[in-house]
This record gives sequence, structure tokens and C-alpha cells, in this order.
Amino acid sequence: REAVLPEVATRGAHRPPRASRRSFQLGFGRDGLASASGTRIDFADEDFFFYRDIMLRSDHQHYVSDDPPAVLSVENPPISPGAPGFKAILHVKKGDFRFYLPPDCVAKKDVLKSVRSRYPEVSAAKFRTVLVDPLLQNALVQLEKTGIVREYKIGVLYVRPGQTNDDAYLSNVETSHEYEEFLRLLGDRVALQGFRGFRAGLDVKSNSTGTHSVYTEHHGYEIMFHVATMLPFQVHDLQRVERKRHLGNDVSHSHTRTHTRAPTHTAPRQRREALSHAHAYPCTHTHGTSATT
Repeated sequence: REAVLPEVATRGAHRPPRASRRSFQLGFGRDGLASASGTRIDFADEDFFFYRDIMLRSDHQHYVSDDPPAVLSVENPPISPGAPGFKAILHVKKGDFRFYLPPDCVAKKDVLKSVRSRYPEVSAAKFRTVLVDPLLQNALVQLEKTGIVREYKIGVLYVRPGQTNDDAYLSNVETSHEYEEFLRLLGDRVALQGFRGFRAGLDVKSNSTGTHSVYTEHHGYEIMFHVATMLPFQVHDLQRVERKRHLGNDVSHSHTRTHTRAPTHTAPRQRREALSHAHAYPCTHTHGTSATT
């Protein structure tokens, strides 16, 4: 992902400020959480805002390298009582590394020596200290946002007995009591017009993608469900384009059945969406006079 760093001033009375405006690609992934020799990794959840919620709350210093492009942010002394060291985050092309530096890494030369020895990506980097700059801090916050996913969309299909293909699934308009009960388990029925949460591509201004959908929040994650039966249905649209354009781009699908047949008739190999990777098949089971999904 591309991040444009603002112009920042180099610390030191005898060096004029140097422009460090650079565009460079940063990719985020679990590689950035791999433990390096001698470095304690305590921040295993990559989907939280480490720089924004951790580093910005403490006094910290930035070091910038142009070649290779990298930004190192390190907590300034003194460290918190009981902390194993100084909190730090390193942004490179490969991703972001979140770690502790040893408590004795106070001088700049010790900080950079420790980081260079542990991360080959910056072993030859020539870091310079930069003054604390709100523009740089904001750029790092925005950069972090591009690599953190806290919004998800999931497609929900209603499958009737005997239906065997996408055109049939996407033609369903009427549902069942069990299906509506299942939707209530997934989340809240929300009106789309004026909705302010994650909309997952649904129209929240003019109801062109339906009037309602199902939405939920879970531990800070937002999930919007593309419920096929809630999306617009046009009789003359034989290919069900309006519904396919939403569900066809969802990585995960729930194929909801209100019968107990084995799901072979809706096997993933019969689904034509190229992006779909996960398929769930909830169904209703009757126990005496009650039914559970």
C-alpha cells in the first residue's frame, strides 16, 4: 500500500531539514509478527491499531530511512514500571513489526544496532532522527488503517428443497419462519437509509439496494450481511444481476436451508463466484416439537 510521508525536519543544529516525502509500498501480514532472535513479541493481534492506540499515547521518537524505505517509532524513556522494554514499531515494505526493545537500548546507536541486527530488511538502512511532527504521526495512523481489516461482508443465501443452482437460490423472495429466526441470530435488522455503520457497498441514501439488511458488531469488528432475499428482485432480470453483484464479491457465504437434506446439492463446486472461499451450510433440526438452527 502506498503511504506518502510529509516533510519532516531532521534533528540536529548543524543539519538542515531534509525533505523525506516518499511514496513506498507497505504490505501487512502475519510475517510482520514473526519472532526475531532476542526480541519479545507481545502484540500478536495484527488487527488492532498499535501505533494509534499504543504508541501515540506515549512519548516516542521517529527514525526514517529513504533506502530502503522504512519508518521506526520507538518509545522514549522512562519505560512503564514492569514493562519488558521499550515499545516499538517498524514499517517496511514487507509489513509492520511490533516488538519490545531491551531496556538498555536507550542511545540511538543501541536502538538502531538492535533493530538492524534483528530485521534483515533494514540491516543496511541509514536512519535519521526526525522531529515529532503531527503530519508524520497522522500519516502513520492513516498507513496503519490501510493494513487493518475490521469490516467484513458475508453473503446469505436461502435454499429451498429441490433447488440446485445459483439462479434458483437468487430467485427466492418468500422465506420461512426458521430462516427469519436464523437471520435474527446473525444480527440486527437495520434500515439502510441513513445507516452510519459499515455498509458493505449497500446504498444508504436512496434504497436502491433494498430497504433493510442484517448487521452486527463483534468485539470491535463490523459485519454486514448481504442477504439475498433482502436485495432487490426484478422479474425481468433473469440473471439476477442486482443480487449477484453483491453476493458474487463476498468471500464467505452462508447457504441457509430449512430442511435436513445433506448439502450435496449446494456443494461449493457448483457455485460460480470466483471470490468465494468459505461456505457454511446451517440447517434446521427438529427435536420433538421444537426446531433449532
